[in-house]
Amino acid sequence: MARPLRLPKRTILLHTITQLTIYNTIGCKALSQYFKGAGTWHIQINTLPPGLYYYTLTSNGELFKSDKLVIVP
Repeated sequence: MARPLRLPKRTILLHTITQLTIYNTIGCKALSQYFKGAGTWHIQINTLPPGLYYYTLTSNGELFKSDKLVIVP
């Protein structure tokens, strides 16, 4: 089951491709997913073990958000 991840509010155009990348604490990529257009996105984070992660959001190749993410059991 997909758990929702609340992302920052930002205007996303319908034709925009956005990439979410999640990294573990040593910088290895744990998950990467692309989304097209505006709306609500759901990602499968239940495959990741509980812990601290970092994520980046890029839209059309431009980084617009990076922050911490804590996954709890």
